[in-house]
Amino acid sequence: MKHSVKTCSAPLVTAGLGGIALALRQSLYAFGTDHKGLLIPLHPLEIGLWLVAAVAVCWILLSLKKDSTSSSFSAAAGCFAFAVGIGVTALLADSYSSLAVAAKVSALPVIPALAYVGLSRKSGNRPHFLCHGLLCIHLILYTICHYQLWSSHPQLQDAFFPMMGCIFLMLSAYYHTARDVDMGKAKLQLVFGLLAGFCCITAISGSDPLFYVTGALWALTNLNPTTKEV
Repeated sequence: MKHSVKTCSAPLVTAGLGGIALALRQSLYAFGTDHKGLLIPLHPLEIGLWLVAAVAVCWILLSLKKDSTSSSFSAAAGCFAFAVGIGVTALLADSYSSLAVAAKVSALPVIPALAYVGLSRKSGNRPHFLCHGLLCIHLILYTICHYQLWSSHPQLQDAFFPMMGCIFLMLSAYYHTARDVDMGKAKLQLVFGLLAGFCCITAISGSDPLFYVTGALWALTNLNPTTKEV
């Protein structure tokens, strides 16, 4: 029982802090704007949001000392959910540029790749590195594509958490790819997975909510998946 609580504490606490940050962010946009609809600088809700983010970073760094092994069932569920999230998001995305088209097309092979990873997680086997590699490529294209939109926003809150969520998802996918070829670093994989989960949950109130919900689920359930010794 002690091992089970220890295993679950890092992602559960991170998700809880992300939920608090999400509520503060939504409240900020609801009650912290001026007559022009712009966010009021140094509003108490914004200060509270940054404080929660700071607590989350401290908690994640402390989690490096804990065992955060993911169960095969939860890891598989996270993979299946993210496959659906990426597929639906790509289907609904506007193809307003060649880069947007490339990001949309790159999502197609990721869907079966994540499904395969999910099956591998369920059986405790190590997936082929190309599966996480395809996910990493898609997340790079998705991030670059959306950066053009984020950079046009004058307010930091509009872009910070969505952008950081994408970056940390991308880094998490990269370290999963490295781990699949015995080159991964478990500590960095844990840190980026938890950071991705927190930022994605905080960003749910913006655009592409399904992408961020399922991205957070994938990140927090695939921190350190168990695999059979070969």
